[in-house]
Amino acid sequence: MTMATLLNGAVLKGTSRLKIKESDRAAAMQQELSKFGISVDVGEDYVTVKDGEIKAPREALCGHNDHRIVMALSLFLTEFDIKINNVEAINKSYPNYLNDLEKLGVEIVTDDLVYIKLQSEEHKNVFRHNYVKLGFLINTIALGYTYMLKHQTKKTNQK
Repeated sequence: MTMATLLNGAVLKGTSRLKIKESDRAAAMQQELSKFGISVDVGEDYVTVKDGEIKAPREALCGHNDHRIVMALSLFLTEFDIKINNVEAINKSYPNYLNDLEKLGVEIVTDDLVYIKLQSEEHKNVFRHNYVKLGFLINTIALGYTYMLKHQTKKTNQK
């Protein structure tokens, strides 16, 4: 949904399973994208992210205790400095995520919330250029880690 927002909207189908994850991901993203001024319509098995002007959020974003929500919201670094709470949820699938963002030139400041910003306009341009690749990488790594954990759990339960 972040990618759809950054790329002028989209209709996503087959989304009913998003309700049964760590959070109701469609509803969570609808709530968070509204902070950017983006309208999202959530149906039974579809999500429509409407094209609109993306505005800087005036309040902290909520990670909804969901690793994928936190990582999806962090891609808005291509446009704005952002604050996200519940970032510890990323430890489920990608514990080094914030460290890897720092390697890309992202400044991470931790207090009650995690404040994320790009260090320079040059970093912003490079990061913006690669955000599609980053989004794909995030999902690939998270899926691989989740798959690995499920198989470890199965092996443990079989003993």
